[in-house]
Amino acid sequence: MRETNPKSAVWNCRGNVNNTFDDVYWMAVKTMKNEGRYMVTIRCNQCGERFTLKGKMRKGKVETGFKRCLCNNESDFEIRSEKI
Repeated sequence: MRETNPKSAVWNCRGNVNNTFDDVYWMAVKTMKNEGRYMVTIRCNQCGERFTLKGKMRKGKVETGFKRCLCNNESDFEIRSEKI
């Protein structure tokens, strides 16, 4: 049966020459886990609400999944990001 814990999957496949696709995938996930992560602060210019989110760099942009403010504002924001 396949182990679901990614740490044990990586550990178990180190000495094994015949790695499965899942084991190689978890090794890649472990090495890339912290690359490209950003802390993003979004401030709404209409109501002043602030949001602090984590995001990933994709296609030259930091993606957080943020859509709109609680006041239904979708475009008027002050956005700051820093690499973590």
